[in-house]
Amino acid sequence: MVDFLLARPDVDPARIVLYGISQGGCWVPRALAFEHRVAAAVAGPGVHDAFEPWWTALPPELRRLLDRGEKDEFDRLMDEGMAAATPAQRQNWSGGRRPHVWTGTANRWLDRCWSSACSTGSTRRWTCGDAGVGPVPRRSALLRLAVSARAGKHRTGRRREDPFVPVPARRGRGGPLLLALVLAAALAGCADGSGGGITVRAAQFPWSAAKLTNAILAEVTAGHPELGVGRIKSVQVGPATAWAGARRGDVDLLSEVAMPNQEELAAKAADRIELVHETYGDARQGWFVPTYATGPGRPLAGLRSVTQLNDYAAALDGKLIDADPSFITTEQNAKRLAGYGLNLEQVASSEAAQLAELRRAYERRQPILVYLYHPHWAFEEFELTQLEEPTDFQPDCFTTGNGACAMPDYAAWTATSKELAQEAPRFHAMLQRFELPLTDVEAMLKSVDVDNADVEEVARQWVAEHPDLVGEWVGP
Repeated sequence: MVDFLLARPDVDPARIVLYGISQGGCWVPRALAFEHRVAAAVAGPGVHDAFEPWWTALPPELRRLLDRGEKDEFDRLMDEGMAAATPAQRQNWSGGRRPHVWTGTANRWLDRCWSSACSTGSTRRWTCGDAGVGPVPRRSALLRLAVSARAGKHRTGRRREDPFVPVPARRGRGGPLLLALVLAAALAGCADGSGGGITVRAAQFPWSAAKLTNAILAEVTAGHPELGVGRIKSVQVGPATAWAGARRGDVDLLSEVAMPNQEELAAKAADRIELVHETYGDARQGWFVPTYATGPGRPLAGLRSVTQLNDYAAALDGKLIDADPSFITTEQNAKRLAGYGLNLEQVASSEAAQLAELRRAYERRQPILVYLYHPHWAFEEFELTQLEEPTDFQPDCFTTGNGACAMPDYAAWTATSKELAQEAPRFHAMLQRFELPLTDVEAMLKSVDVDNADVEEVARQWVAEHPDLVGEWVGP
């Protein structure tokens, strides 16, 4: 098709745009991974999350099996149902009978397609952005893939053998998200907000604590118009993208900035962005075991330190159950296993799968070794013991060192553009006093992630129950 267009005298070869709808909305970005003569493209897929309607149609019993990671039992029941179904029903369900082999727990097939365009192209550098966050209406689910010839605006694609494999995600305590989203496509500039103040463009990192923090800030500003902020407009992006947007001037506010993991990203944006204040700190991360397994007569009795793990390898089935393989912490844990000389297999698939393994072990009162971090709802639901470390964290431990050290304590900071400090000085002053108790954060995360409460309602209730603390933030 491109060859045909280029042969026409009335076509500008530098301005060819590709547009696809429905299933074509998926094939368009995949084609971009290999066809580099297209200047820009728009993909209107129609279906952004193909998993959700399938999931909601499942009986609760089957959903619980998937949540617990009991794949074999789920498959057995599905096979029984398929055998009793009509030919039309079997055809309709055949593609979804094994959901656990999809990417994560949601089959966001569009993301898999457009990641190929963002990651595979080697001669063309694509800048990729989503017109919305999360499930979006059919006619507005447009994935915008824009190309600019200006140097420095692009993220160089990484060659991959299979262009249909999604790019691994990394997060703040885990590292940068490799799908580059264009913040400017979703965030308007600072302008008058609904309350007469400015609209603050906030980058929201892709984990629940970040969403919760932004919801609390939005609730506080809504109740205090004297802060000069009419609206906080949040867009969920990974740390690398958020900080790149901040360096371009597309972001005013970053909350839940993971330190020390994001120190390098923050340093690169220091001319535009300043770290304002620590929201909470001393959040431990490391390797944990169920407390019940360490009691007298139990399989892990006497286990206190990571240096003892070889002696308990058989009881732990020779495994460390880790989180997402793309997290920086997963790389650190691999170095820690080697540095400590531990004969354990590092099992990393996804955080959802990891937590399903933990829940299953807990329900069966079995021993398990997992990597976890604070703040996390798991500590509200499970009684866990962190293993001791013989060596404290050192900054060079995972770079030039051998990895035999503790993981750094996690701290969350707020950061703002220097322009925001001038345009909304009272809001900026409030951020200088903004702190959240770590125990409260974990309790709220349990409400959101386990009890499925609405994050904005959880934030609203917490703000209403802590008027004195909010008053200290806002000031006189």
